[in-house]
Amino acid sequence: MRNFWVDCEIDGRRTDLCGGPRSKDGGMEVVVRQRDDGRSVIAVKLMCEYDSSTDEVVTYVKDGDGNVIKEIRTKR
Repeated sequence: MRNFWVDCEIDGRRTDLCGGPRSKDGGMEVVVRQRDDGRSVIAVKLMCEYDSSTDEVVTYVKDGDGNVIKEIRTKR
């Protein structure tokens, strides 16, 4: 099992987007953008990384300004 995995169902697409990092220490970044009065802004960002000092995998949920609004830590 990979440290992280994402599954996305998107209207209008025949196939889902899915995947995760290949290496055991790999991470990933997922950015969700949305329209704001005709321009694109970051709604939320997921930062997923392996913390070797604690042997944990960590997911940070950040708002559009980069502030961490949630942190999830689990044992690898």
